[in-house]
Amino acid sequence: MIVPVVKNIMNAYILAGGKSSRMGADKGLILLNEKPMIDYVIAQLKPLCKNIFIVTNNSEYKKLGFECIEDEIKNIGPAGGIFSALKHTNTQHNLIVSCDMPFIRTKGIEYIMMHSLDHEITIPVFENHLQPMCGVYNKNILDKWQS
Repeated sequence: MIVPVVKNIMNAYILAGGKSSRMGADKGLILLNEKPMIDYVIAQLKPLCKNIFIVTNNSEYKKLGFECIEDEIKNIGPAGGIFSALKHTNTQHNLIVSCDMPFIRTKGIEYIMMHSLDHEITIPVFENHLQPMCGVYNKNILDKWQS
C-alpha cells in the first residue's frame, strides 16, 4: 500500500551518467529480457514519484521521454550525479536511484521513503553494506556535499 504522506512529494533522479568502463556499454541501456535496464527502474518509481529525471551526459536517454540533466561536475562518479540532482531539485526530499538496479521494487522504495522524512540521508543496508545508490537525500545537504 502506498502511503499518501510520501507519494508524489519527492522527485526521483535516476543516475545514468557513468562511464560503464567495466560493462563496455551504457549500463542503463543494456537489455535485460529485451528491455533496457533503466525501464525496470522507471516502472518501479512511477507509482511513487510524479517527477522523474535522468542524470546523464548521454543524449540517448532523451528518447525515454524524461527530462535529462547533465552532471554539474563531470567524471567524479555517482557523487557528482547526486550533487547535480540536489542542485536541480525543487523538493526537500529526493529519491536517487542508479539506472542499473532492475530488481528494485516499489514496496522497498516506499519503505525507504516512509522512513526518510526526518533524516538527511536514508539508504538501505544489506548484509552490513551501505547501498547509497538507492536512497533518499535531503536538499539541505547540498552545501555539505559540495565541500
